[in-house]
Amino acid sequence: MPGADGAPAVAMPVPIPPGVVPAAVYRKAVWRLIPLLFILYIASFLDRVNLNHAEIPFSKDLGLDKSQYGFGAGLFFVGYLLSQVPSNMILVRMGPRRWIACIMVTWGLISGAMAFATDKNSFYCLRFLLGFAEAGFFPGMLLYLSYWFPSTMRAQMVGRFMTAIAVAQVVGSSLSSQLMKLDGVAGLHGWQWLFLIEALPSILLTVVVLKAMVNRPSEASWLNRDEAAWLDAELTADRARVAAVGRSDLRAAFTEPRVYLLMAVYLADCLANYGTTFSITSLIQNSGNFDQITAIWLTAIPYSAATVAMIVVGWNSDRTRSPRAHVAIPYLVGAAAFLSATFCMTQPVPFIICASIGVAAVYCALGPFWALPATFLAGPASAAGIAVINSVGNLGGFLGTFLKGSFTPTIWFQIAAGFLIVGAIVTMSLRLPRQGGDR
Repeated sequence: MPGADGAPAVAMPVPIPPGVVPAAVYRKAVWRLIPLLFILYIASFLDRVNLNHAEIPFSKDLGLDKSQYGFGAGLFFVGYLLSQVPSNMILVRMGPRRWIACIMVTWGLISGAMAFATDKNSFYCLRFLLGFAEAGFFPGMLLYLSYWFPSTMRAQMVGRFMTAIAVAQVVGSSLSSQLMKLDGVAGLHGWQWLFLIEALPSILLTVVVLKAMVNRPSEASWLNRDEAAWLDAELTADRARVAAVGRSDLRAAFTEPRVYLLMAVYLADCLANYGTTFSITSLIQNSGNFDQITAIWLTAIPYSAATVAMIVVGWNSDRTRSPRAHVAIPYLVGAAAFLSATFCMTQPVPFIICASIGVAAVYCALGPFWALPATFLAGPASAAGIAVINSVGNLGGFLGTFLKGSFTPTIWFQIAAGFLIVGAIVTMSLRLPRQGGDR
């Protein structure tokens, strides 16, 4: 509510009941929620990117050229675009626990069905359906985190949760290298075993979600009554503070200029990210003429670096309350690393070093980036705005995976660097509220 002088009113601090220790309450929430979300996101990301590890034999067996493979891989993001906003609205109505369980079992079954793709048309269809089914998971998790943590803690919480991307690449690299060795077992190709086995966690974890996920603090058996009441009140006050300096109406997701600027930033991020992520294994393989299994193991190096960077940068972003800088600076470092990589594409050690710096830089910006909408969107605007930014931005995933097949790796790394530089410039142009926002 505006104050009498027209300035936004400042919400009063929430009284802390006797016996309630805020740090202890948040610590309980972190240990109860983040590990579960982390595991779920690993399963999600494995099903999204395991195609990367099977690219060469999968394309050969289905008779796909680079352009067809890139187009099919990118169709995931078309389905992703169409489903995200309605999926987040359903989550608000149905509750996170039941809706996340529904979409997980659906995408798990579709991912497993990739083992039975026989030509480009079945490949295209399954990738589209996988994106459509999985679309609600990531924006749903970002919204779910807002039910438990205030905006001033969002970058580090999102960063911890999203380290699952990097860990999924490490785990996926190791697991995929072993599954590819099953080539010929029971008459199946190695890539068929990869899709079948890596789909199982998503399906089986549905039971865990239904048992362990708690929608809101008031439903948590591991918080006492005073702790749950205080946390609910604190989060309500946080949303009020954001709404006072930003917007909470649903229309804001479609009319707020800063939402469109964040779409542009995330579009640039995804263009650079997915265009390189979906080729990193083959690029490492070609840099030193490694066999496929060795290249898959080496792919773990960049994503191990990204895991550490995401935790450190997310924590420091919240500590200094400077999310813009913690997005823009990593983008510029990533651009420099990708440009450097173009000079050593056939030298494995320097190429892997440059790729590791570039991947770590791009990934560590994700936590602070997703803290930015929380500085000016609350309530329905936050639910829809997160989905809109993610869905439109992820068109970069489609364009990146498709377009990279039309360029040499050297030229694509230069293009990716350009996208990151643009993303850094647009990020620093954002005008954000000072209260709970960017310094």
